[in-house]
Amino acid sequence: MISDYGDDLLPRRATPGSAGYDFFYPGKQMEYLPSNVKAVDQYYCIDTGIHLEEGDLQPDEVLLLMPKSGIGKRTGFYLSNTIGVIDSDYRDSIKCYFNTEKGILPLKHGDAFMQGIIVKFGTFPQDRPVLEKREGGFGSTAEAVRDAIQETGTQDAPIEKKRGRRPKVTE
Repeated sequence: MISDYGDDLLPRRATPGSAGYDFFYPGKQMEYLPSNVKAVDQYYCIDTGIHLEEGDLQPDEVLLLMPKSGIGKRTGFYLSNTIGVIDSDYRDSIKCYFNTEKGILPLKHGDAFMQGIIVKFGTFPQDRPVLEKREGGFGSTAEAVRDAIQETGTQDAPIEKKRGRRPKVTE
């Protein structure tokens, strides 16, 4: 795992018994975006600057992201997509999209605001991944799969996705 903002902001567990790796506010990249949920909510993005590297997660593991319980209680902080799912092959910067019910998020540089828990997962016996390799970041696999299904009319053909271009269906 690497951080764009320095090793002091790398996620870490608070105690040996902690399940979650705390993510820390880098004091940068907070953006206000128009809300598409409710007019009174504020929708933000924090770019954590954290990137997974090859081997950080095994192919059968996922990093689940959720708010720290204390910040949720104090500010009404919640993730816009309810829970973050970071696949083992995701290499873009991990971002946190969230809302606050109280319209405030008093974070200082280095405050823990989110936690990640590594979870093993299984697959169905008839599993057939549509993409051979991930190309891109947040939402990229959903777009590539949708485009391929529209192009071929089936989910059976494996797909190669080229950065910035429509996926190429391979026979």
